[in-house]
Amino acid sequence: SPYHHLFFANGFAYVPKPYEPFAPVSGPHLAIFLPNLTTPQYVNVREGELPPGAIGAGTEATDSAFWFDAYSTYAACDNKGPTTCDFTVTGYRWDDASQKETTVATQQTLIKPCPAQGDCSLTEIIFNDDFHNLSMISFDARYNGENAANLPSDIFLLDNLKLAWFNNSCAAGAVRESGKL
Repeated sequence: SPYHHLFFANGFAYVPKPYEPFAPVSGPHLAIFLPNLTTPQYVNVREGELPPGAIGAGTEATDSAFWFDAYSTYAACDNKGPTTCDFTVTGYRWDDASQKETTVATQQTLIKPCPAQGDCSLTEIIFNDDFHNLSMISFDARYNGENAANLPSDIFLLDNLKLAWFNNSCAAGAVRESGKL
């Protein structure tokens, strides 16, 4: 995991330029999601596994010290066109009653294809106000006209994902620093 307090689904990796035609917004690398490294089967959140394309609290989803607010990201799809990419971001929150993470926010953005090799820009996505108090956030890209939920996401890239702790109290910080993950 690139960040020691959150879990990342299998399939996320960092890639340097010039692997992708997109210049990073921050730092020398981009996060890329490669769906062929994941399995769309059931995942066990209790063991820290996340659904494909997700980032979250994993085994600590029940503890609000690991919940976060999501503000924005830069994204791109590995799509040369001609169709646009339907990029969906979904926010989840742990629900004690159902004992699972439930959807609390969804936002869709259409991202233009990048037909030229090189010199393409990432698209900034500013999340709506419902993306707060989350235990998990997931990303899904569709650019081949396949919108079936049981199909794996297409390849996408992320950079500069802006998150902040929902519970920023000293007590919550101490829990996070205690090395529970």
